[in-house]
Amino acid sequence: GFLALARRARETQLEELRAAFDRLSDSMASRLPVEGLVPLLRGIGYEPLQVALDEIHEELGLELGVAWCWSDVVAIVHSFDEKGGLRKCELDEWSDIFRKHAEDGSDSIEVVKMGEILQRLGYTLSHNDMLLLVSRFVLGHNGALELPEFLKIVGAHRELELKRLWALFAAQQGDDKRHGLSHDS
Repeated sequence: GFLALARRARETQLEELRAAFDRLSDSMASRLPVEGLVPLLRGIGYEPLQVALDEIHEELGLELGVAWCWSDVVAIVHSFDEKGGLRKCELDEWSDIFRKHAEDGSDSIEVVKMGEILQRLGYTLSHNDMLLLVSRFVLGHNGALELPEFLKIVGAHRELELKRLWALFAAQQGDDKRHGLSHDS
């Protein structure tokens, strides 16, 4: 049933991660070079912020500036995934927001409530974006979001926004080059 499906999804995720690791790693040493971590994360759908990666390295006790073996990369990706790519201060802030809005001291909020929270805080989120984000995560047994799911959705929303901003930036750079404008001067 559900557990078999979840296990298969995890196996598929590890296969994709291993393929990206093999593609980017030093084939002789089977280690991912420092400059390979961000492309690896982007290749599996993340838009990582360096400060979040630095926090994960510190949390895991990994040395910065060295190549990582497979198990280090799995630990980094797992930690990044668990946090939704958010930094500790962001996790704390969003956790406080969640607890403030969880009604009757419950450990969950309704999906609609999450959309309202994000909009009140100034985030633009279309109905389709909300459905896309929620569909990526397992909801609690009562159809509501629990804190870990809430945090992953917030992180995923930020990922979408970063990707959109990078695409706009890249398009602007292309337009500027086509019109003979340079940002170097």
